[in-house]
Amino acid sequence: MSKKHEFFLLYAALALFLLFPALSLSAQPKNPVRVEISPDNIQRVEIHGGSYYFNPDYIIVKVNVPVEFVLKKDRSWLAHDFIMDEKDAGIEIDETFSTEKTVIVRFTPIKTGKFPFYCSKKFVFFKGHRKKGMEGTLEVVD
Repeated sequence: MSKKHEFFLLYAALALFLLFPALSLSAQPKNPVRVEISPDNIQRVEIHGGSYYFNPDYIIVKVNVPVEFVLKKDRSWLAHDFIMDEKDAGIEIDETFSTEKTVIVRFTPIKTGKFPFYCSKKFVFFKGHRKKGMEGTLEVVD
């Protein structure tokens, strides 16, 4: 095989790796989780982020009860963040997380409704992580 062909194959493999790092993970089904209130009166949920997904991606909590999100990143070379901008509901989160560092976010939702969360990261010239499916919903109920 010539050097030209080897370079082409290497380039094609790299392009596929960058474009489709986790085809099987990006189409995960919705995984609703109703969060229980712990004895210390906090609703805790561990959220994993990976190659274009959050798990769980649909979280149900009670209004006016403190919530604690434990953000963990699954093994992946991609950088991720967790964004929720719902000031009227008492929720304002903008956190970057990695495999080396677990991030704990605390808030108390003061309004019922459905609120989106997502990853805002984007690789140059490609769709952002949110457009590839890295988003979810927090439902706040009575």
